[in-house]
Amino acid sequence: MRRDRIDCGAAVSGNLQLAPAGEALELLAADYTKMTEDGVLLDNPEPFEAIIARCRLLRQRANPPSI
Repeated sequence: MRRDRIDCGAAVSGNLQLAPAGEALELLAADYTKMTEDGVLLDNPEPFEAIIARCRLLRQRANPPSI
């Protein structure tokens, strides 16, 4: 498994990323679906899209536009 390092400089300079994009997002969604189907998560797991939407909102709040 490939693991990228966390770029702390980017995280504090307005480039924080909380959700992957493209193929990585598709793989994460598939994994989440499999976990819900297998009963790994709580009885009523939150929809994946809602989790990603919250991550995107947090990213926007953490990365305010430059003035």
